[in-house]
Amino acid sequence: MSFETHVARRAEEALRSVPPDERRDCYVVSFYVYDVDDDPRTPTLTVGTNTESEVGRRLDPRTKNRFGNPSDTAEARWNYAFWLQNQLAMIADPDGDPRGAELCEQWIRTRGLWLEEPDDWTDRLVVTQYEGAAGLMTSAFVELCVDTAQLMHRSGVVVDVFGGPIPIVVHELEYYDEIAAQTERANPPGLAGEFVEWINAMGA
Repeated sequence: MSFETHVARRAEEALRSVPPDERRDCYVVSFYVYDVDDDPRTPTLTVGTNTESEVGRRLDPRTKNRFGNPSDTAEARWNYAFWLQNQLAMIADPDGDPRGAELCEQWIRTRGLWLEEPDDWTDRLVVTQYEGAAGLMTSAFVELCVDTAQLMHRSGVVVDVFGGPIPIVVHELEYYDEIAAQTERANPPGLAGEFVEWINAMGA
């Protein structure tokens, strides 16, 4: 099985695992991308959702939020810090998905992007080469996540699970223009517009 197929299957399984009585309450899917131990050779995709009920709970002044209270409804809706973070699947995580982690390493190596960590971090040439490869690894993985999100829409999985189209946000913990752009690409035209507008407003 290819890594692309593995990611798509695990993502679909994750979405279909949402309890039926919760599905109509979901308004967004999270594709949270991060590197295990900050190592770009171990990129991971965590799939989750958030619900309108959770937005309401976070906006309730009686709710004790680990990261404080959202400043407004838009932040409660679109800032991952205030989401469920329900981790429906942790794709390519070495512990949670060892087969996926193995396929991911093969996928990176096949593209000629794999580099061992520098033994000497004071060697600027070696470090620059490694950092360049790291950037390419991250970009390739993010694009795979964007492609997977597009597939979830195109195949009808999103509508089948949630009863209608909802956006898939492809993101990190930090939000910036590139997050908006890749999320826009991941979804049918206009579907992620509210999220994109929120990021643009933050940068204004």
